[in-house]
Amino acid sequence: MCTALEVLSVYVQGPFRIIPGHVDFCPPGMAESPFKDFNWRSYRDRNNVDSWVFWANITTLFTIDDSYDFDLNWASWSSRGGWKENAFIMRPGCFCKIFPLHNPEVWKRLMTVTFNDPNRKCPFPPGFYEIKNASTELSLKQIPIFFYGTWRVTLRLIKEQAQRATLCALLYGKTVPKY
Repeated sequence: MCTALEVLSVYVQGPFRIIPGHVDFCPPGMAESPFKDFNWRSYRDRNNVDSWVFWANITTLFTIDDSYDFDLNWASWSSRGGWKENAFIMRPGCFCKIFPLHNPEVWKRLMTVTFNDPNRKCPFPPGFYEIKNASTELSLKQIPIFFYGTWRVTLRLIKEQAQRATLCALLYGKTVPKY
């Protein structure tokens, strides 16, 4: 017989799917403005609910190279309303090395749809980038079980030397049970 805590945990965590929401820039003062222009949209694949297709136009004003670290600060939406800050903090390290290492499939797809070269590596100079029909299954393979809920992830790209955020974006989404 299950205890109340075991029954409760069945409904709050487990295998999960990620449902992306929208993307915003952080409020002024949290980071410099690295983009001259940024447009983004996504939609779900009709045949696979776990697959999403992304499109973006980005004009950057700086070079992304090995001198940038990134961190992710997860805030969860409280059942009482309002964001509970610092639910999870992830500081994986250098963006150009960590992203392709932890998500090689997603990296190759992004490089293919952006540069027509799945083996493209950093640096990325300032300029206009168009990402068309980048399909991916959103998952955190290193985390098989996660809490269900609504999330806001603050993604920051930080210059190692200055320890000042060059890019700051707010990513919204949900984690729901996988079926």
